[in-house]
Amino acid sequence: MDVLPFGSENTNYIDRCLMSKLAYHNGNKRSKEELIDLLVAEIYFNDSHPENKNVTKEGDTMIVWNGSVWEPKDLDSISEHIVQVAKNIINRTFNI
Repeated sequence: MDVLPFGSENTNYIDRCLMSKLAYHNGNKRSKEELIDLLVAEIYFNDSHPENKNVTKEGDTMIVWNGSVWEPKDLDSISEHIVQVAKNIINRTFNI
């Protein structure tokens, strides 16, 4: 499968069931920060979804796939985007 351009990740497989599994550990609810970390890993570093492996870090620079080439981007802006994607999915799933 081809790698999708950064910003066009496949998140169709992330449903309420998966989110509930990520949100709880041994019956205890995870913090929103923990859930964001797990969701970022689920989206961008999941071997079952190689199409989303479109970002990597090299030093203080993020390297993202734009659909044609890998290009360097600002660490802070890419990190903010990734966290916002996770927050949007959490808010949509749990209606918060």
